[in-house]
Amino acid sequence: AASKIAKENKGEILFVSINADDEEHVRILEFFGMTAEDVPTFRIIKLEDEMLKYKPETNEITEETLRAFVDTFKAGKLKQHLLSQTPPEDWNKTPVWTLVSTIFDEVALD
Repeated sequence: AASKIAKENKGEILFVSINADDEEHVRILEFFGMTAEDVPTFRIIKLEDEMLKYKPETNEITEETLRAFVDTFKAGKLKQHLLSQTPPEDWNKTPVWTLVSTIFDEVALD
């Protein structure tokens, strides 16, 4: 599935496949903000002043899901994926709240 879409986007997007079973590749997954438990999956990483990561809504790897993900990215409609911790159970029980990226917009911008 990826080969066809990679050819169609040659020169715009570089497709990389990583063998997650190889112990030496664990650091590559970490660089992309992933773990071996996350695979099989796919991401778009945009390298600029900082590394922007985009995560699909599904880990189903088909031509249709890859194409939709790439097309949405190219249209500028993907939301950046931010690595985040799970909020602690008592995140809002003290005068100083503990916010993480998964609940930041909901709480801070409400």
